[in-house]
Amino acid sequence: MRKIFFSIILALVFALNVSCSQALGQFVNPVNSTSDANLLTIDQVSESDGPGQFLLAGKANLPEQTPLTVSAIRQLILPSDNRSNDNDLRYGILDRKTTLVRDARWQVKLSLWEVNSEGYYQENWQQGKGSIATAFQPSPRVDFFLTVEPQDFAQVAPKLRSQRLESQVKDLRRFTPEGEPYLSTGTALAIPLPQNIKSSALETVQKSVGTWEGRATLDKTRSSIESPTEIPFLKEDNLLISPENMMK
Repeated sequence: MRKIFFSIILALVFALNVSCSQALGQFVNPVNSTSDANLLTIDQVSESDGPGQFLLAGKANLPEQTPLTVSAIRQLILPSDNRSNDNDLRYGILDRKTTLVRDARWQVKLSLWEVNSEGYYQENWQQGKGSIATAFQPSPRVDFFLTVEPQDFAQVAPKLRSQRLESQVKDLRRFTPEGEPYLSTGTALAIPLPQNIKSSALETVQKSVGTWEGRATLDKTRSSIESPTEIPFLKEDNLLISPENMMK
């Protein structure tokens, strides 16, 4: 499961970054095409009821209770004077959650910020040990991905074929390095980093050590996504991913 998630995220980030051509601050759908408008969409990304909270919603012409995975990712780039090549990039997974299709709709809330040991909001990669927070320049945008993962797509694919949705499936279908098909769509929005925003007294301060305990880093010294760390993968993990591991 961990390998599948890594493979999907790598492929999605690569597809979104090579396709983006619109100005930041506007929604973009580089993975989408006009024919997939009713199958799987992200129609809303809006600030919710708390700092760093975002509500995402959209349509899904899929069977009831089909699981969907929603992820928020920020690209991290080395400054040009320290960059040796275009592969000096990482990607911070800010949050990811699973939701279910209900009445051809879906909705989920993502938390892009955490509270550090001093009570201020940060993105989780900013609380990492070492030079991650200081060495990399964050992209001004956050990429959002909506995915039907391989094991779930295998369950719904026969029903989609029976409903004559092959053309829409083709537009959204991607493959893991192992050849497993899945569905994905994405959009992006310019979201600034939290700047000196202190949490309220009612919120529980999340200790930095606890937040990063058990986290892993995939860097360019790894030759393949097939060699993940042995550290258990946690749902709340923020993994820094090297683009050279992306599916070409």
